[in-house]
Amino acid sequence: MFDFEKLKGKRVVLFGAGNEGVCAVDILKHNGIDPICFCDNYKQGVEPKTGLPMISTHELISNFADAIIVVTAIGYADEIVSELKKLGVDEDRIVLDLKSHVYKQPYLTYFEFDICDHCDMSCKGCSHFSPLAEKRAFPLINLQNDLRRMSELTAKVVDEIHIMGGEPLLHPNLLEILKTAREVFPNTIIALITNGILLLKQSDAFWSVCRDNSIVIEVTKYPISLDYPKIIKTAEEKKVAFKFHSYTGKAPKTLAKTPLDIAGLQDADISFRNCALANRWIALVYGKIYTCQVAPNIIHFNKKFGTNMDLENGDYLDIYQAEDIDEVLSFLCVPKPFCRYCKTTEFISGITWEPSKREMSEWV
Repeated sequence: MFDFEKLKGKRVVLFGAGNEGVCAVDILKHNGIDPICFCDNYKQGVEPKTGLPMISTHELISNFADAIIVVTAIGYADEIVSELKKLGVDEDRIVLDLKSHVYKQPYLTYFEFDICDHCDMSCKGCSHFSPLAEKRAFPLINLQNDLRRMSELTAKVVDEIHIMGGEPLLHPNLLEILKTAREVFPNTIIALITNGILLLKQSDAFWSVCRDNSIVIEVTKYPISLDYPKIIKTAEEKKVAFKFHSYTGKAPKTLAKTPLDIAGLQDADISFRNCALANRWIALVYGKIYTCQVAPNIIHFNKKFGTNMDLENGDYLDIYQAEDIDEVLSFLCVPKPFCRYCKTTEFISGITWEPSKREMSEWV
């Protein structure tokens, strides 16, 4: 486990203001360390969940020359370290071994809520395996019950929920799902994550539901022919909050890949510890919660390619069987049997986006 003593009495800056960074703040404070700010390549201002300032790398170099830099975005650690070294940061000021996902969260900060499998785009190496999935929209009553049960377990305390697919705009009961989500999570950031292709075809009722229920429209900006300025203008006119998802408004959409080991020969503990998804991109799929989105969607890969990367009971937690939120949080921060199928030490980021050819090589 991490040696927190080496950070005590030091000025600490966290590099990466995503889910990993937010969780790291709580972990560090619990161990007597108060980070002073985040550094992030794509965000400035104030991180809303922690209240900490978010600064640029330029400010980091100019104003925090003595600070210890804790890299929380481990999936992009190599790129971040390379960037810092080019800017003249000594290697002994960079900390890489705080892996916040191996610690139990103080509360559930985030989960993504899958409502359908299929998508109207086909992205190479999609972590939800949507290019391989058959058309399936989950029944409305099941989705509503899942949201209500999660609200009970969490006492309505979740920072952010992403409504996802596949492509969530393809779900025939999307508006009812959005209204239920807001009803049972009145104070949570609720974002609809979409590729945007169908946004300009939505009815006035869609925009009214998003506005009246404070739903954030988050569009992943792909390198495709789509009138993004018109989408932004429409959201403004409809008075609906809008943003681009995962920094894609400022940088071209790229892909990432954690190669699968079909034989399942990886060390599950090592895979979990080095995972860029585990206990961060938590997935709720059909009444079960998973520590990442790969495990619940592997069924599509198995069906397409005839593989047998099957899930075991220990890979998920049935939310209707969980006694309380502590059981959920304890479940999420430990390795799973399925982790043996992921080569997390070979994680690759920055892959140029392109359409899927539905070939096994995109995932292995």
